[in-house]
Amino acid sequence: MRNRPWRLSAVAVLTVGALAACGSPQGSESSSSSGCPANASEPIGDTIKLGSTMPLSGQLASVGQNRAGVEALVESVNAEGGIDGKKLELTVLDDKGDPARAVSNVQRLISQEDVDALIAVTTTPVNLAIGEFAVEQCVPNLFALTGDARFTAAQFKGMIPASDPYDTQAKALVEDIRAEAGEDATIGVLQVESDSGAGLTDSLKRVAEEAGMTVLPPQTVAPTDSAPPTSQIQALKDEADVLAMFLSPFQCPPALQALGRSGWETQVYVGDFCAYPSVLEPAGDLANGVRSVNWIVDPNDGASAERQDVKDYLAAVEGKAPPAAVTSFAETGYVSAAGAIAYIRSIAEDGELTRLELFEGVEAIEDLQVPLLFDGIKVRTSEGDVSPWSAVNIIEYQDGTYASIRQVAVD
Repeated sequence: MRNRPWRLSAVAVLTVGALAACGSPQGSESSSSSGCPANASEPIGDTIKLGSTMPLSGQLASVGQNRAGVEALVESVNAEGGIDGKKLELTVLDDKGDPARAVSNVQRLISQEDVDALIAVTTTPVNLAIGEFAVEQCVPNLFALTGDARFTAAQFKGMIPASDPYDTQAKALVEDIRAEAGEDATIGVLQVESDSGAGLTDSLKRVAEEAGMTVLPPQTVAPTDSAPPTSQIQALKDEADVLAMFLSPFQCPPALQALGRSGWETQVYVGDFCAYPSVLEPAGDLANGVRSVNWIVDPNDGASAERQDVKDYLAAVEGKAPPAAVTSFAETGYVSAAGAIAYIRSIAEDGELTRLELFEGVEAIEDLQVPLLFDGIKVRTSEGDVSPWSAVNIIEYQDGTYASIRQVAVD
């Protein structure tokens, strides 16, 4: 996996400086020999406090349906006695997709709520904004929803991302494009102007060109633009063999509608955030055949119906999320929370549970049991590589569900 140089975003630089001026969280005035606040080494008591920030409202509110899955998993664990007799306490705050608001939320979670870990923090810009402050306070950021290489390569200590690295996604997509369109395929890209859009585009360009394919200069849309990208698709139509759309979830249906009106019949690939049925269903039949990557099974796909973990998940989220969200971000939140809790449990089994142990152990994970993963995907991390999934599957959407086409191992 190739890693881009780490550069903290302007939002992160400004907000971290502002937070430093506000002082340290309560009880952490002195530092331990590890360089962490002193309270990081204190044993966690009868309650394990977990916190998250995600877009519960605003244009990215569909992504914030992660909350339903996270809450369902936490409730299930508590009903079974918690972790080593310790109950879980969860606080989820709304950042509306705004990195500055997310920083304020995380400051509150750490300094007022005294969380022992962050879990399922959502979107790349938000994780970039909060990352350095979480590191300074030695608060682990577990199974965050981002695939940016700055996170997957462990450049933010104490963090585990829950999305596959952009390079891994690109490798899987290119392998499928080769099978569908040939080794000399020309790829058109429609990209949102954001960290995730640029990250996926850069990775696809690098991997595809190494494989002998051509990637056209991307056509872009603004982060808040919900209008159909008609002119951008027309610009790609006559030159590209396939279309890759790396957009925000609310932008994908209008883009598919514009593609349908253009008359361009081509194989479409989308980034993982646009791959879920709840995102694609508004596009109707125009979404059929769209391909993407995922590591999580579709609980509504008949091939998965008899799995016990699928039955447990559907029972846990019943009534907590709209039906469309069940095979969507609620499921992603559930898997992210399950990964975080399995990791916390593994640390508790090895000795005294402290925030410092959680913070320092993220680069040595082996064989965690996490529900709802495709068969053959193992959970592991190593020094310098904290992307937890050992493989990713190419999936194809059809009439409200998706199924696996092939699995691509992670190098």
